[in-house]
Parts: sequence; C-alpha cells; structure tokens
Amino acid sequence: MKGIRNIMWGLLIIPLLSLPFMGKRDFSRYLPSATFVSLLLALISEIAESRRWWKVKINLIPDLTTNMSFVLSTFFVGTLWVFKYSYGNFFKYLGTNFILDWIFSYPLTHLFQRMRVFRLIHFKQHYILMMFISFAIIIYWFQSTIEKAINKSYVKEAL
Repeated sequence: MKGIRNIMWGLLIIPLLSLPFMGKRDFSRYLPSATFVSLLLALISEIAESRRWWKVKINLIPDLTTNMSFVLSTFFVGTLWVFKYSYGNFFKYLGTNFILDWIFSYPLTHLFQRMRVFRLIHFKQHYILMMFISFAIIIYWFQSTIEKAINKSYVKEAL
C-alpha cells in the first residue's frame, strides 16, 4: 500500500517537474485549456462517484473523489505538452491524443486496477477512451475560441 502511495506521489510530482522546460509563453498560452480539462475531469469524477462508474481506492487526499495525481498533474501537464507540440494541426493533435488516451484507457487502466488504485464498476475501458477523445475535441475548440478572441482584441487595439 505504501509503495502504491509513493507511485501516486510520483505521478503528481514528476510531470510538474517538466513545466520549467515548457517556457512561460507556451505555459500561459495553453493554461486555460489545461485548467478547463482539469475541471472537466474533476466534475466527471464527482459524477462517477454518485453513479458508481468507478471507485478511487488510493488517493493522496483521503475522502476526495477526484484523484489529484491524475487531474492536477498527469492530465494537466500532459494537456499543456500536447498542445505545445500539436496545436494548429488538428489531425496531429487528435492522433497524439488518441494514442495517449488509448494507452491510459487500456494498459494503464488495467495496471492501476491491478495495483488497486481504482476500480471500474459501471464503466468500461472503451468508455474512458471515448470520454477522453471527446474532451480532446472540446478543449481544442475551447483553445481555438480563446485564440480567436485574443487575436480579435489585438486587432481592435491596433486600430
């Protein structure tokens, strides 16, 4: 149990250590989308608790339904990096997301269930994949909407 808790701490801390290599400009540019997807995941975690989709067994913050190791670090930081290297090319973005989401949905979900980090109850692994791909499309739209609004304000300021 203690070893698994250490893994969860690693999942929280290690991705955060990569942020200084991203650069302030990219971090600031994609921060709204990463925050938005973290809020979506936290909301889905709350719904999952009430609908018994899954049960988080090992969490860094006891009695919290949202697994902070995944939401505040792995997915948050992963979103920033995926946007940094693929935003602007929707098919590259979607392909990258599909690969990463498939890895999480199948091999990693299986591993985490065997490690007893969480357990899927009324939710299947392919539902996770579909949910994450949907989130990827939503946050791509969200980021492009933000970028259009920012560019529009720059044009107005220039006039």
